[in-house]
Amino acid sequence: MPKLRKLRDGPGTDPAERLELGELYAEQGSATRARVVFEQLTRTSAHAAALEHLARLDVEAGQTAQARSEFTEARTLGSAQSLPRLILTEALILSSERRVSDAVTLLTQGLPSMNLGNERLRSLLLLGQLEHELTHDDRALISLEAVQREAPHSVWSFAADEQIVHIKNPAPDHVH
Repeated sequence: MPKLRKLRDGPGTDPAERLELGELYAEQGSATRARVVFEQLTRTSAHAAALEHLARLDVEAGQTAQARSEFTEARTLGSAQSLPRLILTEALILSSERRVSDAVTLLTQGLPSMNLGNERLRSLLLLGQLEHELTHDDRALISLEAVQREAPHSVWSFAADEQIVHIKNPAPDHVH
């Protein structure tokens, strides 16, 4: 929280700091504040990165077409965002578009290059959920158990725990 306060209360002209402020707002669950920051950044040199962040917020809010449009524009402009972030955002959009196999392929190819961190953990969690949706439960469990190993007390690990229980103890009428 001190970092959030510093970025929020500082002069706020550096696009990288503004981008970080928007990310912190999004991580804290304040999509509205994050959106304001990212929309302001679309008028700066951080335009492409801001569009990618807006795409992430929009896909998480169920606005898939808007997210796809923003993501495509960010890619066209050459977003300076990290590759893991771009991979995860695109996988979320693909999943939302019901292109589950494409999302699984993208995540499977991208995960080996990802360092430990939230983007990797969230990517592993999403991969596990999507593999389960495709009824590849053995592969789903591998991804979900990797989340548990890499960050056992994280919010991502708790979500992986729930998914593992769901896979190992499905309801009698459960189908995908």
